[in-house]
Amino acid sequence: MSIEVKNIDKHFDAFHVLRDVSLRVESGELVALLGPSGSGKTTLLRVIAGLERQDRGQVWHHDDNVSGQPVRERNVGFVFQHFALFSHLDVFENIAFALRVRKRPQAEVRARVDELLRLVQLHGYEHRLPAQLSGGQRQRVALARALAARPKVLLLDEPFSALDAQVRKDLRAWLRRLHDEVRTTCLFVTHDQEEAFELADRVVLFRDGAIEQVGTPDQLYREPSSAFVMKFLGHVQLLDGDVAGEQWRSRDGALQLPVPHGLAAGPTQAALRLHDVDLLPAGASEGWPAQVERLHSSGPRLTVTLRVGPGALPLRVELVGEHGAAPQPGDHVRVWPRQVRFWAG
Repeated sequence: MSIEVKNIDKHFDAFHVLRDVSLRVESGELVALLGPSGSGKTTLLRVIAGLERQDRGQVWHHDDNVSGQPVRERNVGFVFQHFALFSHLDVFENIAFALRVRKRPQAEVRARVDELLRLVQLHGYEHRLPAQLSGGQRQRVALARALAARPKVLLLDEPFSALDAQVRKDLRAWLRRLHDEVRTTCLFVTHDQEEAFELADRVVLFRDGAIEQVGTPDQLYREPSSAFVMKFLGHVQLLDGDVAGEQWRSRDGALQLPVPHGLAAGPTQAALRLHDVDLLPAGASEGWPAQVERLHSSGPRLTVTLRVGPGALPLRVELVGEHGAAPQPGDHVRVWPRQVRFWAG
């Protein structure tokens, strides 16, 4: 079942939360809605589910315009951030709830719940109450409950954000395997780039109620459409400067870079990925002079904070792997970016 939204607008009082949003999700696709808090991701998910009514625009399920249909007629499964399980019902009855409401025969309920218990790897837990389960197990029950009525679309609103880091990683891998098996069309909201890139076939990046860019994880990383996209995807530093002729110069005029042919003159940001900057000895013939200010180690990644040029411009460099010979605070070095993107404005 494909999903398409066309020209969706939504206001909450004076706040314009969705601005002319159009998006198509193909049947069986797993799509992440990524972006900062307040950018419109969850509101779009709720409009697709029928939990919110758009001010303008349409929602289509394949060839059916469901824009005016109530949520109960859209056959959409919804999983919330905080599980929303019935605390007084055991695992079996939580999963069976949607089938009981639809008055399905007992034999069908038993068969479907047994099937889902195996699918979410909780067979043998059917008589436990939610309070007797871990957070990861409760979220798997919530997913099984959402799948019980065989929804056309599965919508997940930050389903793992309430869990600790290791459980989130385990559940991400499990959810991707689950999706590959059931092939239900799925949209999930997240503000976690790693989660979106690991799980999704495509990523939709939101900014201020509008879609900034849509593409595969690789496309967003390698071909960002704006400085916002590049910076949001992390480990990027933006340097303010100006283009004149075939050179970019920092605002203090001390740092220079060649620019692509045809780049317009005027205010321009240089965007550097921190791992695409080389750290060179002080006696190197190329690069910008710099002094090491601080080191920060996080596992295999070492972040070196520097002051560059006569204006002591702050710059960070990431070294990955063994870094026993890394420079120390106070050392003089030179730095040079291997790859730079330029954004006018």
